[in-house]
Amino acid sequence: MKEAKLISKTEAYVREVMSNQAPAMAVAHDFKHVDRVRNWALLFAREEQYPDPVVVEVTALLHDIGLGHISGPEAQLARVVLPPHGPLGAEIAEQFVRANSDLGAETVDLIADAIRHHSDAPWAVTEHVKGLKDGGALLKILRDADMTDAIGAVGLMRAMTSKSFLPEYDPADVKGPAWGLSTQEFRSRFGVEPGSKQVLVRTIVDQVNQQIRYYGGLHTEAARRRAGPLIEYMKAFVVQLGREVAMPKRAFGRDTRYQGAIIRNDQILLIRHRENESGRSYWILPGGGIEPGETEEDCVRREIREETNLEIGVVSLLLNEPDPTQGTYLSRKTYLCAPIAGEASPGIEPEPDAASWYSISEVRWFDLRDESAWDSHLAADPITCGQLQRIRHRLGYLPRTE
Repeated sequence: MKEAKLISKTEAYVREVMSNQAPAMAVAHDFKHVDRVRNWALLFAREEQYPDPVVVEVTALLHDIGLGHISGPEAQLARVVLPPHGPLGAEIAEQFVRANSDLGAETVDLIADAIRHHSDAPWAVTEHVKGLKDGGALLKILRDADMTDAIGAVGLMRAMTSKSFLPEYDPADVKGPAWGLSTQEFRSRFGVEPGSKQVLVRTIVDQVNQQIRYYGGLHTEAARRRAGPLIEYMKAFVVQLGREVAMPKRAFGRDTRYQGAIIRNDQILLIRHRENESGRSYWILPGGGIEPGETEEDCVRREIREETNLEIGVVSLLLNEPDPTQGTYLSRKTYLCAPIAGEASPGIEPEPDAASWYSISEVRWFDLRDESAWDSHLAADPITCGQLQRIRHRLGYLPRTE
């Protein structure tokens, strides 16, 4: 009961203090943040077998208490610029714990020390914990919990709110100059020394990249295990943002994709698109958007020449249907084509935006008479496989019967 009373009293105190924070201090560091850090800290403490969860919970609740007592010039800024708050928070937390608990002096010292250093750089924490009685276990758990709250979907939200005054991204480099860099690689490339306050954050995406690098500074195995999937989520967000920004624009009436069903000896030619970032690949019919002044047949001939190195003749329109992906195009027209000259081979995507998104890695002929011989990826693709089935029916090919 005594322990539950301490936690209840600590939470009530922290709620009251944080509710009166200066607005600049509360951005991404309100009680909701404190509560999430508490939950992470308790989880890591259990998985790391820390012996006293009450101490962990009290420490996590008090870790940002210093931000609730800052009323100087920093608190009046329109933009959040967090001043060093660990030392002030440690002093306030120590006074509160001594006055409201019977925890021993050594335990109170560990709580204050963890709060004092929880926002230090990872290398500084590594050095500092060498002299601590508990090996720095409490500090490591608190710091990892605080950093993990800057990762994943919550991390993205906090990056956007805390850096809302910055541009979202650089159109010339959507993923940012620090994309994919470890902390050490970042320091080496940009000349940032350990302990330096210099930070390369000129856009919200730069802030996201900085938070992705937090993973390299986690100290506990529990935090690394839990944070791994959250880091991948953040990376996927940046990749997807780059795709959407770089996606070929609907222009010049490019709501329709014009594509060719090139038939030779009962076989149809498909190209394999490979996404540059993810490595994912899939089979599609060659084709693309129409250029100003082109006829539909001219568009099909040009796209097939660019993507397969074949010269073809356009025979007739086979299919006119909505595009099920509703991505770059809203609809698609499929023309029956016959090869005239050339040897089918992977071509190029001439549009820079699209070329940055994917490449053509392979071309292959598939037998329309026997779908059991098709590539397994093709057979499992409902979109392209569905198109082929409709083409087969239109051309009079029947599913194979035993």
